[in-house]
Amino acid sequence: MKKSASRIDSVLQNILKQYQLEQKYENTYIIQFWQKIVPENINKICKPIDLKEGILTVKANTEAWKKEIKNNSKTLIKLINDKMGKNSIRAIEVI
Repeated sequence: MKKSASRIDSVLQNILKQYQLEQKYENTYIIQFWQKIVPENINKICKPIDLKEGILTVKANTEAWKKEIKNNSKTLIKLINDKMGKNSIRAIEVI
């Protein structure tokens, strides 16, 4: 069973690569699974809006959280990149 799961993963990766969809898939994954990637307190207050060219745009509910995310963006970037297993995010823009 494990062998077929790894084969399916390999086939999916090849299809994404063939149709140049790897980046789009990665971006969608980060936005869709935000609540599983970031700590719960951040997830309740901030939501991802967009991800383009390594810049994640996040909407914060308050000015205080906007400042908090900006001040801790390096930590958040590292957390997301570690969960993704690669450097997917290079900057966070907070609106």
